[in-house]
Amino acid sequence: MNVGPGSGPRQRPVNADWLQERVVRLGRETLDVIGESRLVAETTRTTRSQPGYPSLGAAAFLAWAALEDENDPGAALAAEIVTRYMAEAPVLRLPRPAYRLGLRLPHRLRAMWLPGAAISAGATLGWVILALDGKVSDALRRQMSRSLTRCYDDVRRISQLGFYINGNYQVALCELAYLYALVNGSDAGHEEYERCLAFLCNPEHTNPRWRGHGFQLVQIPARPDWHDAIGYFSEVEGANSPEAGAFDAEYVQLQLDYLLRLWLLTRDHRILRLSNALINSILPLADQTTWLIDCRGGSRRNNVNPFWNAGLATLALHDPRPEFTMDMVESQFTVAIEHEYSRRAEDGDIHPYCLRGYGLTLLGILVASSAILFDRTQRS
Repeated sequence: MNVGPGSGPRQRPVNADWLQERVVRLGRETLDVIGESRLVAETTRTTRSQPGYPSLGAAAFLAWAALEDENDPGAALAAEIVTRYMAEAPVLRLPRPAYRLGLRLPHRLRAMWLPGAAISAGATLGWVILALDGKVSDALRRQMSRSLTRCYDDVRRISQLGFYINGNYQVALCELAYLYALVNGSDAGHEEYERCLAFLCNPEHTNPRWRGHGFQLVQIPARPDWHDAIGYFSEVEGANSPEAGAFDAEYVQLQLDYLLRLWLLTRDHRILRLSNALINSILPLADQTTWLIDCRGGSRRNNVNPFWNAGLATLALHDPRPEFTMDMVESQFTVAIEHEYSRRAEDGDIHPYCLRGYGLTLLGILVASSAILFDRTQRS
């Protein structure tokens, strides 16, 4: 799949200041409701079970929000969460052949995670490292860098960067490879980012076993910016439709959040084009009054969910279209994102995936809407 050349970002018709003020307030107020002690406690609880990384999402949001205000205590809490996480983080699970051979694990290796969790943990930790640079001790900075490197090295060792887990994890692996190179100053890491991106889109070019997986282009674009493309990354091994090329709207939302967080780092126009294809595959499934998206019949999920991704806001700001109006962006943020995060915080519904959203959806909107933070990602 060739994404091809195209034009860069254009004029912003959406009020970035409004988005920035609302997302900062939402994140801070809901995390205050959850409370510092609960956030730190969740760090231990979630790392002992699958998926094992969501608490880092809250740390990433807190750390980046604190860059706008030197008196914001969020950076200190983010550092505490990460320190606790690194002390409790499980070891990476042995590859599947070990289980097929009946190998027994020693007791000390029984707190484990899957490679997908290591990918997501490492990518989010990379964002925390970038935000806390110069705000924490050199010793803690080195410890965080070693933890990120461990995530990447373990996944690379087990998968050889050639095992297609699922679309959302493969996007996050591209981000992890890029952050590994950025944090460690590795030229090889940049080459591996390109390798991961190629595998994400066309895994069958690496191994024919992945034929039908990767990027599925449903509607071929006529425009170079891919505003008219429709596509998605396959989500496999689902209960409803486990075949190659399977579509899952709930997970395409997650793919889109990871993809745009990657674009905020790289400014890679190929990523922006893919993001347009993804949002075009799920936006027609959303009711733009209730902002609920019909994800029933997906390859992995069968639900009706909030349309609570960062895609609409980020693309409206940095790759605008006439249909992405301020009214539309404001409505989606208020109804699907602001309402849901506020309700869940008030109800004490601190699901791991909600915590992860602070470091994906809310962080993505924050960096996309803040000129200071948007520029900082290029200076990191």
